[in-house]
Amino acid sequence: MLTTELMLYSVEQGVKFTNTYGDIDERFYSSMATMYEKVITICNMEEKFFQIFKGRLKKFMTDTDGID
Repeated sequence: MLTTELMLYSVEQGVKFTNTYGDIDERFYSSMATMYEKVITICNMEEKFFQIFKGRLKKFMTDTDGID
């Protein structure tokens, strides 16, 4: 679970950085998307993880609204 926590934290910080400092390069976004996909895959396989992280996953969706 700690690895999943760290992956989600990394994505959250990437979103925070983008919202604070503006647009970054495509490689950065690709890395964040890949990491988020891994978290989602893990949460789909482990209901317990989904229950733990669902609030943060939802917040991620609202925090990324408007980032192209």
